[in-house]
Amino acid sequence: MFVQNLEQTSSKKSTCCGSWITHYKRNLKLPQETNFPCSRKDCPGLGISAIANVVGAHVKVTGSRKHWIVPLCSFCNNQRGKVLEIRDDTKLVWANVGECQATPEEKKATRRMLRQVRRRNAKK
Repeated sequence: MFVQNLEQTSSKKSTCCGSWITHYKRNLKLPQETNFPCSRKDCPGLGISAIANVVGAHVKVTGSRKHWIVPLCSFCNNQRGKVLEIRDDTKLVWANVGECQATPEEKKATRRMLRQVRRRNAKK
């Protein structure tokens, strides 16, 4: 499957989960300890370091307008605007936070954490 890595999405935050990789895991009902390799089929950094530096990347399936989240290593995620081939076993999670599968308790804890971070940043 081919996806386009979206540009100018760094400022978009997951208000339901705190990070997009957490959003990805929660929507697939996976434990937060779950690690993923980079989803890019020909990832040049595939290996232990790629697993350690995986983020939830915003992509668009070629020919579609919806934004999805997939795990990409930092190197591949920085290939903004490029079309990447991802592995066939990669699951896509919709980037719509309104459809997030996080539990109400998880959402509440995330909102509390985000408020604390904003307060801390405002004091600086």
